[in-house]
Amino acid sequence: MKKAWLSKYVKAISSTNKKVYRMRDLSKDTGDKLEACQYHLLDYNPMLNFDLDFDLKELLPKMIDDLNVMNNESSAPKKIIRRSSKVEEEYNGVIDYIYKNMTVAGGLVDLGYSLTIEDIKNIKKLLKKDEKKANKN
Repeated sequence: MKKAWLSKYVKAISSTNKKVYRMRDLSKDTGDKLEACQYHLLDYNPMLNFDLDFDLKELLPKMIDDLNVMNNESSAPKKIIRRSSKVEEEYNGVIDYIYKNMTVAGGLVDLGYSLTIEDIKNIKKLLKKDEKKANKN
């Protein structure tokens, strides 16, 4: 269950003064459809599909525990580490890639060769590599 749904349900259930808080009450207070509330809370009690008069306050401690666990999980963005690809290491540049993959015997370019998506991606990577070399000089 998503953190947003869970926090909304916990807030609705804990803020009520009713002795028995039912699924209909939750649906009314949160503005969600009854079926959506049932679906989201099935993890806590599978009988919620059949018993609409179930007291949701019984589920509140487990829901609060799960919400605390979700809040304590680190949500720091992961650091993106760029590694050089095998293509960049294997070929010296675009010309080398074309010569090794798209030529026939004798070094002539094969006019019947059709580029694949993978070829285009590899050529883009090698073009960036060549551009960096050219900018350094």
